[in-house]
Parts: sequence; C-alpha cells; structure tokens
Amino acid sequence: MKKVLIASVVLLATAAGAADVDKTVAQKNGWVTSCEFSTSDTGVSTGGGALKVRIDPKKSSIAGKKPGSYSWKSAIEEAL
Repeated sequence: MKKVLIASVVLLATAAGAADVDKTVAQKNGWVTSCEFSTSDTGVSTGGGALKVRIDPKKSSIAGKKPGSYSWKSAIEEAL
C-alpha cells in the first residue's frame, strides 16, 4: 500500500492523474487520496481512511511530526 501512496504524490500533479489515483487507491485499499492547496504548510496527513497531501506554494519544505527536512517518501511513511 505504501508504494501505491508514494506513487500517488507524483501523479497528483494533474487533475487526470489525481482522479486515476483516487479510483485506484480506493479500489485496492479502501483509501481516498486528496491533494489540497494550503496556506499553512506542505505535508501529508491521514484520517478517516484518507491520505491528504497539502501543498503550500510559499513553503516548499515538507513538514512532518519532527523538526527537520522531509522527502515525500519519508513524510508518507511517517503518516502511515
């Protein structure tokens, strides 16, 4: 499941990719993936069977639970 979710971050860059990811992840894992515009941070969270990717164009550093720099892969692994 982690590999599917990590790959989904890359595909979420386009509307068509996001729709395909939502359909595939939901069918295979029961998860819903969403990509949201944010004005507070860039990061990943989970809740209620959903993986939420937040993108703040002014904050390119990915926020996690601990201080420091995260990659998308490590942020998703931490959230899961």
